[in-house]
Amino acid sequence: MYTDYKKHEAMHTAFFKKKVEEKTSKLYGEIFENLSNEGFYQKSESYLRRTGIDENWFEGKICLDAGCGGGIATYALLQMKGAKVFAFDIGRKCLDVARNKCKTESLNPLFLQCHIENIPLKDNVFDFVNCNGVLHHLYDFVRAFSELVRVLKPGGFMFIGVYGKGGIMNEVKIKFFRAVAKIIPYKIMSNLLPNKSRNEWLDNLYVPIRRSFYEEDIVFIFKRHHFEVIKRLSQDFYRRPQSIYEKLKIGRDGMYMHFLVKK
Repeated sequence: MYTDYKKHEAMHTAFFKKKVEEKTSKLYGEIFENLSNEGFYQKSESYLRRTGIDENWFEGKICLDAGCGGGIATYALLQMKGAKVFAFDIGRKCLDVARNKCKTESLNPLFLQCHIENIPLKDNVFDFVNCNGVLHHLYDFVRAFSELVRVLKPGGFMFIGVYGKGGIMNEVKIKFFRAVAKIIPYKIMSNLLPNKSRNEWLDNLYVPIRRSFYEEDIVFIFKRHHFEVIKRLSQDFYRRPQSIYEKLKIGRDGMYMHFLVKK
């Protein structure tokens, strides 16, 4: 009886997980497909500056964009002289968009379709791993994080971006509109939202899993994996709130957090 129950539970989990992955990949495929060239290259241009790593460091390095989406970070990494770039995503449409954006005579990234929870590569492959805006949408983010650590070389850097927790925006506004989004179909909501913030809101409202974290939660995970250097990058949109008003609005750690760590 217990064996049958566990088997049924495993089948239910696998079914739910597959549905989550299908909905997530479809959503981001549409979002990145609708991102303008101007928006894409603008985001890409500023991307690696956030890491604080000197551009010369990337020469000869093997880099991974894990959960590459539309290829914003992939394109940024390809601008680094002498860097060899790999990128993967679970969504075929995301990969198609990324390939199209990064396709030039001089740029030649290697794209793979796979899941972060099961990366089909050997240990200690990459000098630099980027995973921005992905872990908080995964069914098993702990396993996914362990996989990223596994493929990162000792002495290599990892750049992680996750949602911050707390504040009126996270705990009230977004949760309220996510409840509304269960009633209003995606296509209708897409037409109702203003162009400037459409993709951001569709992202927040319709992605099946949207976790958020306190800064110490992420630091604890890094320490558990024995990272030597853990640095919170706090600037512009990713800054730590300074005033009481900001903390009430976007949480004590901010709406979004970037970390740079060294293995």
